Amino acid sequence: MVQKNRSKEVWLVPKRGSLHQTICLIESLINRNYDQTRWNEQKQNNIGNDLRKRGAVREKRSPSNQSIRTLLASIPQYLGFLYIDSSTTPNTVKITDAGRYLYNFHKDSIENIGTLGEGKKSGGLIETSSVFLEQFEKLQITNPVILKDCENILVFPFRVILKLLIELNYLDREELAYFVFSIRDESEIPLTIEKIKKYRKQDLMERDTEIKLFKETHIGNITLVKASSASYFENLCYSTGIIERFKIQIPNPGSSDSNKLPAIKIKDEQEVYVKEVLSSKYENSQVYNFGNNLKLWVDYIGNPNRKIPPRDIEIENKGNSNLIIIIEQNGVMIKGDLIKSGCSLVSPMFINENYDIIFISPMDGTVLEKATIKPDYLSGEYEFDINSNLSITNNENIDEIGQIINEHSAAKTFDKNYLSYLGIIGDIIGADLTNNKNLRGAYYEYLFYKLLEQLREEKIIDDVYWNGKVGEFGLPRPAPGGRQEPQILFLLLMMNSLY
Repeated sequence: MVQKNRSKEVWLVPKRGSLHQTICLIESLINRNYDQTRWNEQKQNNIGNDLRKRGAVREKRSPSNQSIRTLLASIPQYLGFLYIDSSTTPNTVKITDAGRYLYNFHKDSIENIGTLGEGKKSGGLIETSSVFLEQFEKLQITNPVILKDCENILVFPFRVILKLLIELNYLDREELAYFVFSIRDESEIPLTIEKIKKYRKQDLMERDTEIKLFKETHIGNITLVKASSASYFENLCYSTGIIERFKIQIPNPGSSDSNKLPAIKIKDEQEVYVKEVLSSKYENSQVYNFGNNLKLWVDYIGNPNRKIPPRDIEIENKGNSNLIIIIEQNGVMIKGDLIKSGCSLVSPMFINENYDIIFISPMDGTVLEKATIKPDYLSGEYEFDINSNLSITNNENIDEIGQIINEHSAAKTFDKNYLSYLGIIGDIIGADLTNNKNLRGAYYEYLFYKLLEQLREEKIIDDVYWNGKVGEFGLPRPAPGGRQEPQILFLLLMMNSLY
């Protein structure tokens, strides 16, 4: 568990689990049909028993339920083989396509090995995997899975390591913890290389003094001292099959004293492959800020066929009227909104995949046009000039807004025009909005805000503030309210008035 009150601007590395355990964990979930089911204590206990029978344990006993939860949150979730979906009630465990691919790739090699240690001695332990390699190459930090513990970092960590190893030949454990884990974006790589070169020119005493001070910091403690994340990261690199672990003789200029440290380097026979990874395999690949969008992250990391993160693609409405624009892929809505003339809908999309763009009249729900786009590396925006014969009235006139307020007040739910619009949106999103009391109140606030906006433009009042907002499809969201927070505030001749 990550400690509180620590810096989050450092690479987060899982400190438990192994490749072999990950494969056996997925096997248990599949065999017991636990995929996409409630994640509870009984299932965790059963999985622990399965791991013990397989020998995917450190000692000859079933792991505790807490240990199973920790295992799942380590390599399996870190590299996108499975995840806990907290958007469901209760939480559910879900295996990704990448997880099934990993299991299917290795299932014929799984043996009952007694314990992980015994399996390593007998050769029955699965220690490296080309599937693991692909996932590690794709991994981006930070991402929604680790965002609460790792922030302000956007890198592909394994590709950063490969770039450093090409330039420096090796990285020892202290260098990983002290220099590498603090890299926040790729622009910092050249400076990090120079820092490490300079560091290696110091005598052993100077290095030891510097590292001792680092170990006394909280970051130094977790990366280099107690269950050091540097050692766990070395294991992750080794599991790719292209990285070698060894002991490096630490340079000590001007002295016969020496010291050895654990280190990693690229296997000699893998240097050509590594150069391909860094030059062409992920050409045009860019980090993407996923924010808290777990679904989008899983759509990327959990799909073995998607090698590159999505990009934001802009759909611009160049027509003469406001339009409802829907973006779909394989019949599933990705994003939709009410887009004014001259404005754009921006949505993440995966390169070289087809997306359907649907343009709908907000007046009567008529589908005006459909188009299919296939974004590539060069296309960041698409313009559509779709003109509707139905004019869109923005109700900017004070009298018109006042009339709508009166009609809305007299209606049981909404005024007839807005009721029709809500019916259109409801059909799109599959929800009944016409009886939503919260939305009815929010619409009231929005109408009064628009009325006061007109008064401000005509300089009848000085200013107006609304603590609500307009969300997707132009649907208003109410102000939070409360005794200390008015819904609408307007200023009149240096005097405050509240609604």
